[in-house]
This record gives sequence, C-alpha cells and structure tokens, in this order.
Amino acid sequence: LKADELCGQQYPDVSLTDARTGELLRLSDILKDRQQACILEWYGHHCGPCRDAAPKFEGYAKKYQGKIKVCMVNVVGGGQAEAQFAEAAGFETCCRYVCLDAPPLYAVNGIPHVTVIHRGGMVVRNGTAPDLDTLLEAMAAEPIQE
Repeated sequence: LKADELCGQQYPDVSLTDARTGELLRLSDILKDRQQACILEWYGHHCGPCRDAAPKFEGYAKKYQGKIKVCMVNVVGGGQAEAQFAEAAGFETCCRYVCLDAPPLYAVNGIPHVTVIHRGGMVVRNGTAPDLDTLLEAMAAEPIQE
C-alpha cells in the first residue's frame, strides 16, 4: 500500500492506547462523532522533525476544537519517553495515543506522517500534506450536516 492509495477510502479501524490513561480503544470509538474531521499525526518521541512539528499540531487542536479532532499517535511506544515528549511539546488540547500495529494499514513508512479524515470517515490526505493549513481551514468552514 502506498500512502496516497488510502485517499478516497474509508479509514482503516485500528486499536489505540490512550497515552494518558492506558485505556485501550478503537479509532472508530474516537471518530464516532461524525460531526468532526480528524487529523492523525503519526510520530515517534525520538524523531527530531516530529518534535519540531508537535507545537503546530497542538495549535491546530486549539484553533479547531470542536470541529477537527487532533490525535497525536506515537508509533514507537509510550511510557515515560512519550510523556516527556508530550510535556516538552506543550500538549494540552490534542489527544495522545500509542499504536504499534497501525503503520502498515496507513502506509506509515517514515515519520512524521499525517492522515486527514473528513467527517464521515473518508481519508482525504495520507502521508505528507503540504497544503494542510488550507485544507483544515476549508474543512473547518464547512457547514455541519444535521
């Protein structure tokens, strides 16, 4: 699977562990509110570019709260290293998860890697998203269908 091959398809459902509570859940549980779009930022706590990008995603979480759910997904493990990464990044608003088995389903062959899921569950970006700011603005501006 290549990253862009997932675009236009329903998101693959995967198991995630909440990095704050240790609770095991499914991505479908997180996305059950079909009124919100979602960003999955796949990262590793050891990754320099991931560390550099992290504050931007916390900014998205604050800016689009209630419209776009921002989920930071650590693909290399949780524990103390993940908690230290989150503290250094200033994570307050974005959701934090650990998922070691999802990368092949999302073609995560390197990190950072971003997946954008539209309301209703269709993947609209997977891999890199140089137009992410513009895409999120447009998605947040869309009227919510009742």
